[in-house]
Amino acid sequence: MAWSYTKPSRSPIYIIVRGTYKLCGYKYIWDTPTIVEQLEPSDTITHTHWLPSLLGQSTIYYYLWAPGGPYGLEIQGPLITVRLPLEMTPSARVYRDTTQAIPNGIWTPISFNQERWDTDNIWVLTSPTRLTCRTAGLYHITGHVGFAANNNGWRQIEVVLNALTSWGPQGGPPKTTYWTILTTTTQLYLQIGDYIELQVFQDSGGALNALHVLNQLPEFMMTKTAEPL
Repeated sequence: MAWSYTKPSRSPIYIIVRGTYKLCGYKYIWDTPTIVEQLEPSDTITHTHWLPSLLGQSTIYYYLWAPGGPYGLEIQGPLITVRLPLEMTPSARVYRDTTQAIPNGIWTPISFNQERWDTDNIWVLTSPTRLTCRTAGLYHITGHVGFAANNNGWRQIEVVLNALTSWGPQGGPPKTTYWTILTTTTQLYLQIGDYIELQVFQDSGGALNALHVLNQLPEFMMTKTAEPL
């Protein structure tokens, strides 16, 4: 198979039949095609080719060809045009559209119930506290939580990996008049099946609401980065 991101030009092929030129097809001409050998040996019904490093959202032009056709001529199939889809980066962002009561003195995962997007089945409603890795790699992770105004105790937020290891802890004092808003961000290398939770802590002396604020709180997201660890 010959392919390129640039459309080739073509020249007509004529034969002479009883002294008259007859058009019998076209020959495609390009300066630098990429030639890819068929994986199956010899003549086969199926034609599989290995095409690494194709750019998403690009148009490629290709045709099947045989370099050693009858009479020593190259045989070319019809020119085919295809638009390559863009591979989506594994990513998800979820939120909760109601308040959640956080008990006193206990680390508690935020239970999410809505998603803004999810390109890799990272969040499922049956495990509402978790973002689960489906594609191994280095991920950038961010979470936002806001607590109702209260004068007592301390507020804290962190990312917890597989219910065992905490990362990116952030804390702050309470506020009597205004909400206490906390953000955490970290990067983790995740294997398939690893999951993360956004856990929070408060010790106001009683249950305290993690607030819902439209398009702001609480939110939790992870995106696979372009660079390997």
